[in-house]
Amino acid sequence: TLTINGIRFDVLRSDAQIVQDMIDIDRQFDGRDLTDVAVVLEKNKVMLDYIDKLLGKGAVKKISKTLPELNGLGLGLGGISGILSAIADAAGKAYADSFALKYDD
Repeated sequence: TLTINGIRFDVLRSDAQIVQDMIDIDRQFDGRDLTDVAVVLEKNKVMLDYIDKLLGKGAVKKISKTLPELNGLGLGLGGISGILSAIADAAGKAYADSFALKYDD
C-alpha cells in the first residue's frame, strides 16, 4: 500500500514492474521536445494514466481533491512527476532491498 496526502492506495504493480514502467515512459519521451506544449500534454496524459493504472482508477482525481490550492485545475506536470518520482524511488529501494536479501551472502 501507499499513502498520498492521507489517502491509502493499493499498489497494483510489483516493485520491479514499476521500475520498468518508469524506464519505458522515459524512453517513450527520450529525445522529444519537452518545451513543445503538445509533447508536454501527451506526457502529462501518459503519466496521469499510469498513476491510475498503478493506484487504481480514480486515484488522480482523489489526489487532486486533497490539493485545494489547485482550484480544480488538476495536477501539473511537476506534481505528477513528483508523485511518480517518489513512487519510483520507493519501488527501486524496495526492489534492491528484496534482491539483496535473496542473493547477498
